[in-house]
Amino acid sequence: MPAKTLDIRAYTPATAPPWAAEIVTAIRGGDLAKGSRLFREAASTSGIERAVYAVAAVVEPGAGQLTVGPGPLVYGNPLRTGYCWRCGTCLATFRRGGPAPTAGVNYKTAQSARGAAVKHDREAHGGRSTVHELSPRGRDLRC
Repeated sequence: MPAKTLDIRAYTPATAPPWAAEIVTAIRGGDLAKGSRLFREAASTSGIERAVYAVAAVVEPGAGQLTVGPGPLVYGNPLRTGYCWRCGTCLATFRRGGPAPTAGVNYKTAQSARGAAVKHDREAHGGRSTVHELSPRGRDLRC
C-alpha cells in the first residue's frame, strides 16, 4: 500500500509547529538567509513536504481574503521565487472537503500576480474578497 501523501490540510495556522513560525518571522523581517537556513533544517528533520505545508499554514489567508506578493511572503517558503497569490476562500472550502484550492505562482511582476488574483476572485467568488498585498522588507525578497 502506498504511503499517504500530505496536503495543505496537514496543518492549520493553530497546529503548525513552532519552527514554522520562526521561519516566517525571519522572512517577514527581511532575513531570507536565516529563513532559508531554518527551512532547510526543518526539512532535513521533518521532511520537505511537512516543512512546506507547515510554513504555508502559518501564512494562510482567511476566507474572503486574497494574499498577493513575493513567493516567500505568500507561502512562507524562503525557496519560492517570483510573485504569487493565494485564495483564502478556496483554502477554506478545501479544508471542508471541497476541491483543491486555487493559487497562482511564478509571476514575473507583482502587478501580474495581483491581476490574476483579482480575476480569479471575480470569476470564482463574485469579486467579494479583500486583496492583501505583501511588501518585502529586505533586499533579499525582491523578485
